[in-house]
Amino acid sequence: MQSAPQFESFHAELHTGNYLLKGSFMPRGDLLIYLNDHNRANYPINDVTLYPLLSDYKVRPIHQEAIVTLKEQLVYAAITNNEDAAKIQIMQSKRPVIFYTQLFAIRGQFHVHEEKREDDMIDMDKPFVIITDASVYPLRPVAHEPQRHVPLLALNVHHILAYHTHQSKKE
Repeated sequence: MQSAPQFESFHAELHTGNYLLKGSFMPRGDLLIYLNDHNRANYPINDVTLYPLLSDYKVRPIHQEAIVTLKEQLVYAAITNNEDAAKIQIMQSKRPVIFYTQLFAIRGQFHVHEEKREDDMIDMDKPFVIITDASVYPLRPVAHEPQRHVPLLALNVHHILAYHTHQSKKE
């Protein structure tokens, strides 16, 4: 009798345009392959609390064993601790970029082929791209702040309104 495959579980924050979900995210295999799977329409999050982002919502935080979010509504999924992020395989070439969505500015190291031109860095055939050493800044007041700095963030390209490269500060 075969045993069920064991998958990694990650501490994560997932953001839709309206909600922040904090819980345990368990991709069924490699994170980026799982997120970019065209046959997958949703993502379950376990042991999760759902927080309304906008202050005019009449909903308080809701805790559930599991909540499912739709891929098309997911703005980003952030791995919130270094130990979890270190387990994820990512492309080594990167460049500093700032992305803008409806609610957030996200600054970090965008993992992209080094030969890509700045005006052609986004591959629309792959819904999610990886940003490491990411800082998340709300652009409007939100009822529940996201974790400001995360080691790894998968950003849905369909929610990117604009982006540009920037100069990293010398340490």
